[in-house]
Amino acid sequence: MTLTTLAIVSLLALAPAAAKQGSCPQWEPMLRKYGLPVADFSYVMWRESRCLSSVVNHGKSSRDQVGLLQISASWSTVTKQQCRTTKRPEIALLSPTCNLKVASYLYANGGLAHWKATAPKKKD
Repeated sequence: MTLTTLAIVSLLALAPAAAKQGSCPQWEPMLRKYGLPVADFSYVMWRESRCLSSVVNHGKSSRDQVGLLQISASWSTVTKQQCRTTKRPEIALLSPTCNLKVASYLYANGGLAHWKATAPKKKD
């Protein structure tokens, strides 16, 4: 097993059981609190971080993607305003509250296009 495969397997083992079903029910009350569409954002959260708030994805051509919804650290001004913090965005966005506050701002100013992911359509 390669180191990368081992890391992915370890991450999935740590993920809550609900994450394996394509949603993050433990975070859904907070999604409601911040006015985010629960079904869509629960799926995006699962897809982006497997419901783990500490996930950081280091991009080659962009700044880090951070936290539950993998928000780009390039949103530093928005992060500082929405989270009322002086911390670097890479640190502030690790907080689930801050991550969802910034997500709420982004959703209000561009919708789900910031994530390019929506929940799969249910068959009738």
